[in-house]
Amino acid sequence: MSLRAEERAPLDAEAFARRLAGRGEPEWLLEERLRAWERYLASELPAANAEGWRETNLAALGLSLDGLEPLAPPAGTPAEAGLPEELAPLAEAAGRGEAALLRERDGRVEAAPGPGAPAGVRFLPLAEAVAEGGEELRPRLFGEAWSEESKLDLLERAAWSGGFYLHVPRGLRAAQPLLYLAWLEHTEAGAVAHSVIVLEPEAEATVVVVAAGRGAGERPGVHLHGVEVYAGEHARLRFVGLQLLGEGVFGFARRRARLAAGSSVEWILGEFGARLSRSGFRSELLGEGAVSRAALAFLGRGGQHLDFPGEMVHRGRRTSSEMAVRGVLFDEARSIFRGLTHILRGAKSASAYQREGTLLMSPAARGDAIPSLVIDENEVQAGHAAAAGKVDEEQLFYLESRGIPPEEARRLVVSGYFQPLLERLPEGALRESFERSIHRKLG
Repeated sequence: MSLRAEERAPLDAEAFARRLAGRGEPEWLLEERLRAWERYLASELPAANAEGWRETNLAALGLSLDGLEPLAPPAGTPAEAGLPEELAPLAEAAGRGEAALLRERDGRVEAAPGPGAPAGVRFLPLAEAVAEGGEELRPRLFGEAWSEESKLDLLERAAWSGGFYLHVPRGLRAAQPLLYLAWLEHTEAGAVAHSVIVLEPEAEATVVVVAAGRGAGERPGVHLHGVEVYAGEHARLRFVGLQLLGEGVFGFARRRARLAAGSSVEWILGEFGARLSRSGFRSELLGEGAVSRAALAFLGRGGQHLDFPGEMVHRGRRTSSEMAVRGVLFDEARSIFRGLTHILRGAKSASAYQREGTLLMSPAARGDAIPSLVIDENEVQAGHAAAAGKVDEEQLFYLESRGIPPEEARRLVVSGYFQPLLERLPEGALRESFERSIHRKLG
């Protein structure tokens, strides 16, 4: 379901129900959509003084969801419209058999050329999974991992159309990445997507989600994508997210995972686009020995506003978590990283660490790090560190003394700043896409 901003009141419940008619969805889903839409109409955007939103005032930044309504794909959008240039190398890699691919354009998932998911693995559009009956999926869709009730959450519950469902059976390892490419083709349009990932015990997969788009119209585009992850015992997931949205787009990405004993979830995120990006993750380590790590790189220019909430919740014994954040800000860009680690009573021998660093390339740039540790158990190890500063002058002097021009020297230093995150990615098209995104943003 696509959205377009217009100067009119949002659809009332009756009109929204008419838009849903004929979609072939099960009754339980239609009822859930309608309940969410009614609550969405009655809710407001998070207030400027609301917990977690004090540094990101959506109304002041120009977002108005009340001007959005579900409608068909924008008229005049050519069906043969191709992928944006920045996504093409990844799609080509999938075409060579290096990944399984799904594509989403303006909120609708399209068939993709190339090989599908490995045998036994279900990787398909969420709408298609629901149309098949959805009983297997129903307990997981906006399930235990998804507890938010903000206006954005309600919009996603009611109006999602994009997104995917991934199910990896017990003991099966998906050797190739599962790739999901989403982009906004039509200016002034937006998209709402939701995805569910289920790894049965001892299953393993790498999921890559890339969002891009123009959003260069008079009105801002909106892109929402929420992801729920359910990792069974000793399952392993590596989730890579790359955000390349246009400067006229408000981007919201939320990821939530529940980890059983011995399982691990790794978030590797690159944030390089959007007028406003609020991109977060939350891992709930339930079982003994569960592990979750997060690595985030961001680069902001102009007046970009980048907001990154991260949360690790330790409930099981001998659980471990780590958050590592590296960012660079130019011009008047601003970033906020709010990292919360919560070790609950009973999570004995848990260990957790946060570290965040931001390079400020302009006196007007601002980077705020707000690390928090909440510890209810005595037998644990936990810590955090945060720093913001300028480029190391000694590094610049070293490079310039060897004949490298000053601007090139600064570019090399900034590019090298992201190297620890890049090394976490597999060599090939994905790592090259990250590197190109950094270099493109550096100019």
